[in-house]
Parts: sequence; structure tokens; C-alpha cells
Amino acid sequence: MHVLGTVALVLAAAGSVGEPADPIVPVHIEISGNPKFSAEDLVRALAPRLPPDTPAGTLSVTARSDGMIELSWQSRKRVVDLGDESGPAAARVAALLAADLLPLLGPPQVAPPAIAPPAIAPPAIALPAMRTSTPESCDAVSLAAGYSLWSGDGHGPLLQGPALSVGLERKHLRLYAEGAWVQGEPRSSFDMTAWPLRVGAGLGASYFSLLGSLVMVPYKLGGVANLTRTLMGAGMGLGSQFPMAAGFALHVDVGADLFLGKRLQLVAGDTTHFESPLWALRFGAALAWGRAR
Repeated sequence: MHVLGTVALVLAAAGSVGEPADPIVPVHIEISGNPKFSAEDLVRALAPRLPPDTPAGTLSVTARSDGMIELSWQSRKRVVDLGDESGPAAARVAALLAADLLPLLGPPQVAPPAIAPPAIAPPAIALPAMRTSTPESCDAVSLAAGYSLWSGDGHGPLLQGPALSVGLERKHLRLYAEGAWVQGEPRSSFDMTAWPLRVGAGLGASYFSLLGSLVMVPYKLGGVANLTRTLMGAGMGLGSQFPMAAGFALHVDVGADLFLGKRLQLVAGDTTHFESPLWALRFGAALAWGRAR
């Protein structure tokens, strides 16, 4: 492609001969190839057809191989068929379309930089590493130390003492193991010490659990009698838990145990001094500490 030339001219409206032309806006005309007219011919044809506010820019005129010419102004284009016209007549045909093309677009617009709204980070939610068995807990281990009361039917005493337990919560499943050391005074001259051991499982929802367990209670009678026996049985209980701060919770449990096997009786004359229980009631309160797994 041969560029004949680039002419920077000031378009002028038609005026009196000899009078200086009033400047409008500078328009650069760039001609490529041989469009059958000159840049001066196109300027003369354009001058009376353009409004004063025609935007500045470069009008490209390209001669195509098919005999047509292509007018380009910024991003807009027009294709003109000149036919057999040439010189000023061809320039007037091109000027008609160029005059319609030039005012369509203003100066190249520079889009303002996009201002993204400030990113607002969601508030950080710190999850405690340690937590108790709350309704939201789905997998947690807890340790509890507390106090247990145990009382059976018959002529047995009210026993009380410290207790330790470990529990596992997995969704609604509850597993636990407990051991206690309880003592009490019988109704006569016998003192009694027992070590209730319990392994249980159950279901929990919210802050409450229903638990079943297997129970083994080794016990010893002191004083006048020096006997060691063991009670075996099963129990049911209801547990509740009340979360506190720093991963701690208050556990409260109530339940009943039923024992199997032959009862031990200590009888002197017509007086029964001791009788191992067939059933027993229990109550426990403990401070638990839990940790999520």
C-alpha cells in the first residue's frame, strides 16, 4: 500500500474571495492508494458540509482493490462506490458520506477508572478450641468430676462421695464411663464403703440425654462384720448439662439401678441389721470440661 500523503488542514466555510477563512477544527486526512481525488479536493468538498463543532481526529481514505473507497473515522467506517467519478466530483461523493460520518462520534472517550466499592470483610468469628456438650456439638469428649449420692431399699445406708466420668458425644449418640467412691453409716454398727462402676450409652438432644448402663458395685462392710460383696445390675438415667464459660459445663444426673442375684442379709435375732438392696436411687452433680474432636 502506497501512502500518497497525510495532510493536516483547517476546514473553512465558504467565504468571500480573498477573505481569510475562519478556522473550524483541524481534521487530518490520510489517503492510502489512489482514490481518484486528492486530499485538497476532499477538504474543499467537506468544508461547507461540516458543523463548527466537528470533533478533531483523523479521517482515513483507503482505495480498495474492488474500485471502492473506505472512509474510516475513529471506530466507524463507510464504503463508497465512486463509479466512474474522479477528481472534485468523486471527492463530493466521498464528502457526502464523510460529512455524515464525522459528527457521529465525538473525541475518543476515556472511560474513568472503575472504582470498586471497598471490600468489606465479614466479621471474624472466633470458634473456641474447647467447648462443652452443647446442642450444636456433634463430636466432643468431656471429663467430669463431681459428687454422687446413692441410696438403696432395705436396711442399707445413704452413701455419698466423689465421682469421676468420661463421656463421648457424636451427634445424638452418648457414651460414658463412670466410677465413684461412696461411704455411709448403716442403721446399726456397720459402716459401708462402695465403688460403683458404670458403663452406659444413650441418646441426647439439646441439653438432655437418656442413658442406659450396666452397673457393678463392689462394696465392703466394716465394723462388727468384715464382708466384701459385689452387686451387679442395670440402670436408667436422665442427664442434663448447662454450658458455662471457658469450655466448662454443669452436669446433673438422676437415675435408678436394679440389681440381680441373691441378697445379703445380716440378722441378729429378730433384728435385720443389713440387707443388700434390690434397687437403688442415685443422684450426681459434676463440673465437666469438654473438648471438640
